[in-house]
Amino acid sequence: MVLKAPVSLLDYYQQVGRAGRAIPRAYGILMAGREDSFIHDHFRTHAFPKPAWVEAILGTLEGSHGLKPHELESAL
Repeated sequence: MVLKAPVSLLDYYQQVGRAGRAIPRAYGILMAGREDSFIHDHFRTHAFPKPAWVEAILGTLEGSHGLKPHELESAL
């Protein structure tokens, strides 16, 4: 079975933990490829919204009594 590299340390920990649950002994080998670093860099730089967007959302919500997603979108 071939699995892709986990995207985070927590995912890696979960996958390693799963390996030994059903059998007395399990071995895991992570063979990272050159493309993995590009994938990780992409997620590190694109996984989170820009700080200005977060501030705008929080500022809009702070001045309201709660908004539905489409109302928030319109307000922004």
